[in-house]
Amino acid sequence: LEMYGANPNVEAGPFGDEFGLGTYPAAVYLVECKTTDAPVLERITHLMVRHGLDLTLRVEDTVLLNKAVVREQTAVVKALLECGANPNDVADDLCNAVARVTFFGSPELLELFLAKGANPHSYDPTKHA
Repeated sequence: LEMYGANPNVEAGPFGDEFGLGTYPAAVYLVECKTTDAPVLERITHLMVRHGLDLTLRVEDTVLLNKAVVREQTAVVKALLECGANPNDVADDLCNAVARVTFFGSPELLELFLAKGANPHSYDPTKHA
């Protein structure tokens, strides 16, 4: 990333439009990739954050952290939280962060979200994460 001056927030494409998928920030491929190699995903996530990944980056009207939770990319979720992503950003008008992680995640992720400050008691129905 550093050697080539890559920007993890820039939209990737134009191939997405050819398949009717639209264009997405390059960082979305962290959660869409097929690898389950946790150390690799964590390292790539940390590298992207170190080189400017916006932790509030929105993908399909949600934040990258929420996308990682829904896609069950545990290694990416852990790395994003370690790098300072707000655990409450995964809340939306349907459920709070704890409910979202309980549904899609694991007990380990739930503990991590709570340790990082996820609010288990409320959500803001006017906030769309």
